[in-house]
Order: sequence, then structure tokens, then C-alpha cells
Amino acid sequence: MICWKGGNEEPISLPEIKSATLKKVFEYCEEYKNRDPPTIEKPLKSSNFHELVPAFDAKFMDLEQSEIFDIIMAANYLDIRPLLDLACAKIASSIKGNL
Repeated sequence: MICWKGGNEEPISLPEIKSATLKKVFEYCEEYKNRDPPTIEKPLKSSNFHELVPAFDAKFMDLEQSEIFDIIMAANYLDIRPLLDLACAKIASSIKGNL
């Protein structure tokens, strides 16, 4: 279980998210804290993920499939739609490449 406590606020329990996954979520949020994340065009135009997203996003999602699924679950749980879209696009592009 992860418990986040900031300042004088009450702790927030995040039992559904592994600490390593939460660190990745924070990394993504830090990258886009001062600007909007890019929108991923759908349907995907290519099975090459690097052609679909900016370099940071492509490198950020260079993970094992199980880690990507953990990010999908965390982004959904935390309601971070751009990260959810990014992770789903990574999975979709890998499936598209295998058809």
C-alpha cells in the first residue's frame, strides 16, 4: 500500500498502485505539469509507436508489457486520461504490428 502525505493534508491511500508504477506516473505528470500532453490520433496510423508519439512518450513507454498494464490500471484509477490513452496506444500499436 502506498500512502501519500503532502504538507498538512490527510494521507491518501493508494492500495491499487505499486510504488514503482506510481513513480512512473509521477515522472509522466512532471513532464507535462506546465503543458498539455499531446493528443494521440485515433485510429492509429501506424504500428510503429515511435511514429505516433513524441520522443519522451515513446521512451517513457519503453517498458515490459506487464508494466504497461500496471500503468493502465494506475492511470485509470487516478483518472489521468492522457496517460491512459498513451499506455493503451502502446498496447494497440504492438497488437497492430502483429496482425
